Amino acid sequence: MEIGFLIVAAACIYTVVYCSVQKRKIGTVITDRITGGLNFQYFKLYFEKIGLNERMESSFVSFDIDKFKAINLLYGMETGDELLRTVYRSFCEALPGEQVYRYHSDVFVAVLHETDREKVREKLDRFKTRVQKEIDDRSLPEFTLTFGVCPMDGSDDISVIYINKALSRQAAKEGISDKEKFYDEGVKEHLSCRNMEMNFKNALKEGAFEVWYQPKIDMRAGTICGAEARVRWRTEDGAYISPGEFISVFESTGQIMELDGEVLRLVCADIRRAKEQGIEMRPVSVNLSKLHIIKGGILNRIRELTEEYGIKPSELSFEITESAAEMYAKGELESFVDSIHQMGYQADMDDYGTGTSTLRSLAYTHFDTLKLERSFVGMIGDERMDIILRSTIDMARRLDMVIVAEGVETGEQVKFLTGNGCYIAQGYYYYRPMPVSEYLEKLAERIVMPEEDRREEGAV
Repeated sequence: MEIGFLIVAAACIYTVVYCSVQKRKIGTVITDRITGGLNFQYFKLYFEKIGLNERMESSFVSFDIDKFKAINLLYGMETGDELLRTVYRSFCEALPGEQVYRYHSDVFVAVLHETDREKVREKLDRFKTRVQKEIDDRSLPEFTLTFGVCPMDGSDDISVIYINKALSRQAAKEGISDKEKFYDEGVKEHLSCRNMEMNFKNALKEGAFEVWYQPKIDMRAGTICGAEARVRWRTEDGAYISPGEFISVFESTGQIMELDGEVLRLVCADIRRAKEQGIEMRPVSVNLSKLHIIKGGILNRIRELTEEYGIKPSELSFEITESAAEMYAKGELESFVDSIHQMGYQADMDDYGTGTSTLRSLAYTHFDTLKLERSFVGMIGDERMDIILRSTIDMARRLDMVIVAEGVETGEQVKFLTGNGCYIAQGYYYYRPMPVSEYLEKLAERIVMPEEDRREEGAV
């Protein structure tokens, strides 16, 4: 009898402890470590449970902190984390009863039980007012928010909803003053994830993807020393869809891997055509998606295409974004870059300064080139940023890396960069991306003039 009682008691204790442990595990999975609120993982669970009627009566909102990476860099990660907590807390206090979740980095998603645009705007204004009060009361760094809004429309495909919303938010960032972008029928027609996904194969077949080239300039010599290949999608009416509108969609569907292969093929064909015309095609850098780091198929494609078109290793390099680099263990990234080096090609770290594991990436992976992210170049003149950029350039030089500054738009930026040891630039101060025919003409000119000088002489 006593033994039976003890067994039952032990079983009860085990059950209580097990349930407690499992509860803590679940809590850890669905709780955001910075804000203390619920994360996007929980939202997906919530989304699965809500009924069609609630979806039809709700709007999906995405918002983020403008120039958050720069804020982290200038004020430190602790301040950045505090801003994230401030945003989360302000939303909860301003809009009780509505749901908000941190998706990743500084991106939040929310569900508003409202579909009328003006009422949605009223709620978002209430939220922004609360955020501003927090900034003023606690002397926090000033920041603004950008919003994307889309109706749920009864959709049961959360990935489509989120991508639609993300595109809306990106469109808002391209504007000057409109900080809330609603995902309407016009946006759906051109930017719908489903439309893009379905049209991708046909676009490939019809040759709708084109490679444009943005020259890299040796600022000391005033000559073109290379270019970055940038893909454009030409529509049936002759207009172009910018990569900012479709790259994220194709990354989410996995189609980016096939697109990268097509871009590489087009670049190889252009290089061969240029050589046949007696034009020296300076090294072209090609962007590779983060998906290739673990899939690896692109390496075979590089071998095939470079052999087919007779491309020399000195004529190509490959760019990997810092944000992509930080997603993988050092062994995976290092192995991928080593494979590129073994084939004789260079590997460039693109958008340096946008990730959270910058130094780790540089410590373990031997990149040949470091590309300074455009938003940081745009802040040249800020005392703190100038110090950071000088230190970054010096570090890269000590690591025997070539430094390229993206987004160069003014003569003052050129003066600062060259004065501190960065001699290669990309940006509108010199040239915008251009079709291959125009790029080959620029190569033949040899000497580069800044755009403002070309205007004065009537060349543009």
